[in-house]
Amino acid sequence: MFFLSMPIDFYFEAYPAVAAATAESAQTFATSHIPQGQRFKIVANLGEAQKAAQDPALRYLIISDGKHHALFQKDGNGDTNAGLSGWSAYFAKAGYVPAAAFYSGSGEISAAVNKAMISAKKAGLGVKLGVNQTYTSESQIKVLQGVKYLHGNGSTIQVGAGVRESAVKFETGLQNSTIDGLVLNMNNRPLSGILAQGTQHTTISNNTVYNTGANDKAAISITGVSNPNNRLSTNNVSVLNNRIIMPDGKMERGSGGTAIYVGGYPIAPKSKTQAEKRLYEAAAKDVPAGQDLGRWSLYAKGNGKVAETNPEAKAANITIQGNYIDGGRYGIGFNEVSGNSTISHNYLTNNTRNISLQNNVFNVAIKNNLLTDALSAGVLLGYNADHNTISGNIINSTRFVGQALIIAVQGSNHNTITRNHLDAAKPSGRHEPGKWLIYAGSDTSDNNITDNIISGSAKGSALGLEAIWDRASASGERAAYTTGLPIHYNGGNGSTKNVSISGNIIAPSFPAAPVLYVGADTSKGWNKKSSDGSFDFPARNIIGHITGLSLKNNIVLGTQGTHFSELIRKHENGGATVNGGKKLEGLQVGANGITRRNQTVYAIHNHSLNGKDNTLVLIGNQAINGSGGPQDDIITGNAQANVLNGGAGNDTLDGGYGHDVLNGGAGADTFVFSSKLSDTENINILKDFNPNEGDKISLHPALTGNNPPAAWFAKAGAETPATRVIQKGNTLYYDADGSGSAFQPVKFAVLPNNVQLNAGHFK
Repeated sequence: MFFLSMPIDFYFEAYPAVAAATAESAQTFATSHIPQGQRFKIVANLGEAQKAAQDPALRYLIISDGKHHALFQKDGNGDTNAGLSGWSAYFAKAGYVPAAAFYSGSGEISAAVNKAMISAKKAGLGVKLGVNQTYTSESQIKVLQGVKYLHGNGSTIQVGAGVRESAVKFETGLQNSTIDGLVLNMNNRPLSGILAQGTQHTTISNNTVYNTGANDKAAISITGVSNPNNRLSTNNVSVLNNRIIMPDGKMERGSGGTAIYVGGYPIAPKSKTQAEKRLYEAAAKDVPAGQDLGRWSLYAKGNGKVAETNPEAKAANITIQGNYIDGGRYGIGFNEVSGNSTISHNYLTNNTRNISLQNNVFNVAIKNNLLTDALSAGVLLGYNADHNTISGNIINSTRFVGQALIIAVQGSNHNTITRNHLDAAKPSGRHEPGKWLIYAGSDTSDNNITDNIISGSAKGSALGLEAIWDRASASGERAAYTTGLPIHYNGGNGSTKNVSISGNIIAPSFPAAPVLYVGADTSKGWNKKSSDGSFDFPARNIIGHITGLSLKNNIVLGTQGTHFSELIRKHENGGATVNGGKKLEGLQVGANGITRRNQTVYAIHNHSLNGKDNTLVLIGNQAINGSGGPQDDIITGNAQANVLNGGAGNDTLDGGYGHDVLNGGAGADTFVFSSKLSDTENINILKDFNPNEGDKISLHPALTGNNPPAAWFAKAGAETPATRVIQKGNTLYYDADGSGSAFQPVKFAVLPNNVQLNAGHFK
């Protein structure tokens, strides 16, 4: 033992497993809660407490993991759930329940945490793990109703083979609780990481989930509950600032899981006739294993309807914000979601589809996200995704080979797609680019596509609009219009109405294709037997008119090989018509590859601002340069290698994707990073960054979780779990989990020599 040097009337014993800093922290706790002159010991866990409790003269124990403490008293009247014979705990003294009070010190942690949950529920407290520890688990950890929170404090849980369903779960129907600060190494187990079913007013924040494996589960899953005995909706759930690594998304149907899934449940189909019952059963049999209940089969092969959401098992008022997601078939997937939900300031990359809203998803705002390198779609709206807004997103991909960067199909109506910046580079290798950049069609109405910047490669057209969704469009192959043959039916059950396309600036970079394709066609429906031969899907005469199409004030900047005669291509077949057969107008070619909106210039060639304009946006797929004038300018590059010069004034320079050189010139300049960070394809040289002139660096909020710079900037060697930007020499690195090990640092910027940054140099 050792004795305190300070002149007070008690002493304590500290076991070797507890560091000196721990003893000091526990000492402060002891001073506040143990009567003077009483003997006590500080131990690291329940296992050590059991040994210490054998001393018959000892009346007080403190179990401390270094930061969190629990007071035990011999022959007391407190909580006896820890099983320390003759002793009880007083967790209210600390205001929380540390898992260390139930942990033996070795072996798996879940049993200890679940016992801590029982005590926390009884006391109305939360549960805390140790700081930056590593544990194993062999059973599910369940946060019980009445427990305020589970704080992981950066500790890693290695998920073992004994865990079922999910690593961590809110008790079904729970209200008012939080799970945060966990690092879940899923060890390729086919499980969800964090599961919430029928919960209300819950938060899942600042967790890391990785090594999820190639399974169809979600890293974070939020659902309603629908079974014969219990139906619950989920409401007011926030998923904030989590980091998730999934296997890279692939094009194969059903491959991979979803990083963040939110869903309610449909009403079970009510077969009013024998024919409808047979239709549903046959359609469901055609769905591959692991897929949903035949929605696609019912819609495309059957009656074109989507089952309504069960009002007792829906999801509503969901907030998904500040999350970093790498990989997965879906980065974020919503099904049966309504009621003022928001997906904002997230960074998604390497998914098959970055964001998917399908099956009765209403009133969702998808805004200010950074969506990169999707294979098939940046944002998908399908099967009655209505009254949603997609705005202010940066959507770019160097892997795009699928449907469209933004797509609205199959009964998705009254959606607004506005002020997004889309850029699709031609994928490497022999892959052809995807079909469309923005696509609307197949049985939709009243969708508005306005004021977007649309740039890059597509093998169909920049904008596509169809009434019958042909299979070629869905799979990214050449569409029927290139052959003039009847289409192979794949979906859509009627006309497409009242689409408004206005104010868009389009910079296509593909040869011999239209900028806008509008296709009206007819189909006999599926008209074949089900896969098991038990049912004949009836032939139907489906006529897909396109009516009420409005084209206004859209500017095409150059065509880089696109034929002017193909600016708009209209296809009508089998009695289906486009706007009653009238001529389509509303796309104009910008003279000399530039156009102006107010004081903003959009250009596909090198351009220098002349003093009258103060904003320059470079678009297209050519490596071009831009310069400012004497005023305060804003200059944004495209997805290629750019050289941007601000000149005099307090300028803002954003290189976009690609290796860029940024030279602010005189004045207090801001250097912006608003694209995917890649140490192979996107390193910017900040040529004249000078803190003494007031220069600043700004990162897209999706990269920093919208937190202040003091929380996420650090010098090399001083990283914490909250660190995102690290300076090492004259180089800046981005690390999605700071001092954690799930992500690796990514080089993204080079400073002039001898420039040393602090948090005040960021904004």
